[in-house]
Amino acid sequence: MLEYLKDKREKATNSEEAERLDKEIKYHIQTEGKVQEILKQISRQVTGSWKMVAVFSKSPQSIEHPECNRDVLSTFFSLCYKMQTHPYITKYLYRLTNLCNMYSSDKIVDAVLENCSHN
Repeated sequence: MLEYLKDKREKATNSEEAERLDKEIKYHIQTEGKVQEILKQISRQVTGSWKMVAVFSKSPQSIEHPECNRDVLSTFFSLCYKMQTHPYITKYLYRLTNLCNMYSSDKIVDAVLENCSHN
């Protein structure tokens, strides 16, 4: 999405369109940063350790508990950020999948609720 907007910005023919696209690009870049921060906070709350946040953020693991993933991602998308509006955030959501491999869905969902209820 960001690449599409940036490409569209390069091809903008008037300053109003360019300014509108600049604002939209800035919004999505800021949102991407916020998503990463929220995921770090959720991971910290679930694991209780910043060291473990780094471990769970390294790389995607296999999905071992699909029910947990369904519950956690459903809660995240309904309370935090809609996937349809922010499709670029999906590249970070493996962190929630990784948590599901070690922790209960209730614990993760509680952390999502606490960290996303303000969005």
